[in-house]
Amino acid sequence: MAAANLSTRQQHHSNRVKIHSATRPAWLTTLVPILILWLALGVRLIALNDRNFWLDESIEFNVANRPLAQVVLADQAATHDPPLYSLLLNVWMNIGREDFTLQCLSVFLSVLAVAIMLTLGRQALSMTTGLVAGLIVAVAPRSVFFGLEVNQYGLVMLLAVLCLWRLERYFQSPTRRHLAQFGIASVAAMLTHYQLDLYVAALVLIGTLRQLPRLRRQPPRQIIEWLGLLGGLVAIGAILLFAYALPQKARLPSGFAPAFFATAPPIRQIMELLLTQTVNILRFVFYGNEQPGPAWLPIGLIAIGGGVTFGRGRGRWLGLYLIAALLIGFAASGFGFLIFDGRYVWYVFPVATLLVATALTLAPRPMWQSVWSSGGRVIGVVLVGLLVVRLPVISNVPFAETEHLGDIIRQVDAQIQADDVVYVYYGASSQFTRYASDTLKRAATLETWARSRPTEIRQANLWQAVSNHNRVWFLTAHVNLQDDVPLRDALASRCRPVEQIELVGAASYLFDCHLPWLGQMWFGNAR
Repeated sequence: MAAANLSTRQQHHSNRVKIHSATRPAWLTTLVPILILWLALGVRLIALNDRNFWLDESIEFNVANRPLAQVVLADQAATHDPPLYSLLLNVWMNIGREDFTLQCLSVFLSVLAVAIMLTLGRQALSMTTGLVAGLIVAVAPRSVFFGLEVNQYGLVMLLAVLCLWRLERYFQSPTRRHLAQFGIASVAAMLTHYQLDLYVAALVLIGTLRQLPRLRRQPPRQIIEWLGLLGGLVAIGAILLFAYALPQKARLPSGFAPAFFATAPPIRQIMELLLTQTVNILRFVFYGNEQPGPAWLPIGLIAIGGGVTFGRGRGRWLGLYLIAALLIGFAASGFGFLIFDGRYVWYVFPVATLLVATALTLAPRPMWQSVWSSGGRVIGVVLVGLLVVRLPVISNVPFAETEHLGDIIRQVDAQIQADDVVYVYYGASSQFTRYASDTLKRAATLETWARSRPTEIRQANLWQAVSNHNRVWFLTAHVNLQDDVPLRDALASRCRPVEQIELVGAASYLFDCHLPWLGQMWFGNAR
């Protein structure tokens, strides 16, 4: 009798949920998703204002800015990443090569990832869960940054969401078309970043476990098709391993990505390392590394969301996808691959976000629905608020990748003299205007666009800016050496180098132009 009553209550609750879903207002199902997409687009376009390339983007530009047939070999030599993004950027360059145009490719990919996250959350869990997940992806600092960067991580985000979406759709309706869509998305992911091989491996591993209970019910054809897909993905992964992953591993110093499994550390030490690095990764993917936020909040919500989904039919496997992806990445790093760190585990962000959204919107039991919903709204507002205030448009603190020039600007500010002139080369202009004092700004000439101009025109602009000045500061950041060396050496050929400060991705050079000087010899000796 008790079991019958329980079954009746569950059926009654299920009917209530269906009625509520059917009568949900149109603004929730249509208007809110559109507003979230406009929000995602807006914060990214605002962040593009006066943003220059940084070092990694310049490398990617130089790889893609060549004949299409040469891109694959250039990518393999320069970035050691699979070539899909570089090929896509090469085609996109037919629209234009200006910074804004190139960055719009990543903006488009990032906003499209938000749209798919909205759909995935709704199909895998609930409409409300999809909205919360989409909102988090729209405003999370790392999501915004990768939605600006001329690099493959915006595409990584899109394909990570797309693969999970098509896999879940296949298990809801195991047709050959849905399996093919998951296979195509997986191959595209593997051809974008070799770390996505690990993510696809995690999806396929858990997907295979999901197939086991269905062996008796599924026709043999579906099992054969799944195994065929698995074999194809393994073959492609093996090719990419030898073509990209192993060459990158070989070029890294042993201390940069230590193979800690080689020393056979104790199990306790391995577990401590796994937990510590996992906490750092999950903190990074939600907050970024600019202003660290409370790691316990997203991690606690992920744990709650995993427990909630495991007790439900829909979304039950999300937690296992995340665990498998993290464990496979950690195992690869144990053999000396640069994988289990920061942006290299960016592919776990979509699954982690779905679990966070689940914890905020779904109650473990129907009887707790009202209390859980109220608490979830409060915690959700806190989490989204913490993410929003870390955006540069709100905090006025740029992303860490653009901070390399800050220390140099402070040193120049301390040494600037009344008659000095400062020439700020293209890649440093946005950070310079943010951090320089008024005195330094009055002395500065900003080169706002250089890559499209011939060297002789750039040099003419340089001489026009620094003529009739005895002391010249040359500041540069985040540009490829082949772009800024000619200008620096042109100054060195006429002026005496006095001081140079070189940090990662940024540099300043002070020249005394009162007397002619063979500065090229000085720079040659300095190297």
